[in-house]
Amino acid sequence: MCNLCAETREMWKKSGAWFFKSLPKYILPERRVTGRYNESELARSLQEAGNSSNEGKTDSEPGSPLSIHAPSFSRQASSIERKSVGSPHDTHYEWSETDILSHGFSGLSLHRTDSLNQRPLAGLKRTGSKGSAYSLRSIRKEIPKPTTQIERPPKIPDAGFGTLEIKLAYDNATSSLAVTVLRARGLIGMDMTGLSDPFCRLEVLPREGTYSNRLRTKTVHKTKNPEFNETLHFFGITESDLSVKSLEIVLFDDDRYGCDEMGSATVALRECAKSPAQLRLALSGSSGSEPTGPRVLLALCYNTKRRALVVTVCRGADLPPQDSNGYSDPFVKLHLDPDPYHKKHKTSIKWRNLNPVWNEEFLFETRPTELSRQNLTLTVWDKDYGKPNDFLGSLVLGASSKGRRLKHWMDCIKFPDHRHEQWHSLTDTQHI
Repeated sequence: MCNLCAETREMWKKSGAWFFKSLPKYILPERRVTGRYNESELARSLQEAGNSSNEGKTDSEPGSPLSIHAPSFSRQASSIERKSVGSPHDTHYEWSETDILSHGFSGLSLHRTDSLNQRPLAGLKRTGSKGSAYSLRSIRKEIPKPTTQIERPPKIPDAGFGTLEIKLAYDNATSSLAVTVLRARGLIGMDMTGLSDPFCRLEVLPREGTYSNRLRTKTVHKTKNPEFNETLHFFGITESDLSVKSLEIVLFDDDRYGCDEMGSATVALRECAKSPAQLRLALSGSSGSEPTGPRVLLALCYNTKRRALVVTVCRGADLPPQDSNGYSDPFVKLHLDPDPYHKKHKTSIKWRNLNPVWNEEFLFETRPTELSRQNLTLTVWDKDYGKPNDFLGSLVLGASSKGRRLKHWMDCIKFPDHRHEQWHSLTDTQHI
C-alpha cells in the first residue's frame, strides 16, 4: 500500500467513517509477463537455488562478492525445468539449466545450446535491464517498398502574379468572339489585409483606328482567388482577324481612389479558330514601372524631431488642358484626414504649364501611431478667375489606399527620417 492509501485508511479509522461505510479494498492489478520468461517461475527457481547454495557456502567473507550478490544456480536437474522458448522464426531451440552460468544476480547471462558463432553478430541486441542479458533477435528480410510515381499536371511558369483561366469560342455565323473568364488563382494582395478587389479588362488588339472595344467583368471583392464565371462578347471579328489579332486581359484592383494594375496576359485568337479552347494563362507584371497619364511626384518623410509628417509636392506631368489656349494653370491642395488641427495647405500656381515643377514642402503635426489611421488627400486644380476652378485630378495616400500608394505610405511609417519619393497617377474622382 502506498503512502497516500495508508494515510487515507488512517483518516477513515480516526474519523469514524468506517462505522457507516466499510473500509475500502485495495486490490493490486495482476502482474503481466513482460519478458520472454515467466517471472514467477524464474523467481521460484532463484530462491530454491539460493537455498541450496547457501547450505554449502562457508568460505564467503563479509566483504566478498559472494556475500553481496544473489546466490548462483545449482546444476541439479530438479531446480529448473527445461523449457522450450524461441522466436516465431526458430522454434526448435531449447533453453537448459546447464546453459545458465552463475555470475551473480547482476551478471546473469543466458546462452543457447547451439553455437552463437553460426549466427551473425548483428542479430545480438542488448536488453534494457541492469544485467548483461543478451537475446538473439530474428533477422528479417528488408522488403523494398514499391515506389509509385504520382502524375502531376505540367506547371505553368508563374512570375508571382498568379494565373488566369479563360475559355474562347468563335461563332462564324454571327462573327463574334465569346470570352468566358472563369477564375484567377494566386493574385497579389493590394490592400492592408493582404486581399484584393479584382476585375478584368479585355481588349482585342490591334485597334482599328480610334475605335476601342474594351470590355470589363464584374468586381469580386476581398479575395485573391476570384471566381468570375462571366462571358463577354466581341462582335465584328472576321475569320481573317483570328490569325492576326490577339486578346489582351489586364487585371485591376477596384478602388475609388484609383485602380492599380495587378497583372496582364495576352493570348492569340488563332487558338480558337478551329474549336473552342480553354486556356490557363500566367499573369505578368505591368509593362512600365512608372505610371502613365496625369501623375504627380510626391515625397513623404516623417520627421521625428519635429514630430510631423513632411510632404513635398515635387512636380506634375501630363496634366489635362482646361484653358482655350491648350494649357492649364495648376495648383495643389493638401489636407490630412482626420486632423485635430484642421490644417490645409496649397501650393503656388504655375501659369500656362502642363508639366509644373513646385518643390514645395508642407508639415502636418501628427504621431507615428496615428498615421496608420490617417489619409493624405491631394487635389489638383486649374486656376480660373471669375468662375469656379476646374478639377484636374486627385490622389489619396493612407491606410485606405492600395497597391503602390499603400506601400509608399507604409514605407514612410516604417522608416522615419527618410525621404520616400514616388510617382502616383491621378484619378478623375473628386474627394471633398
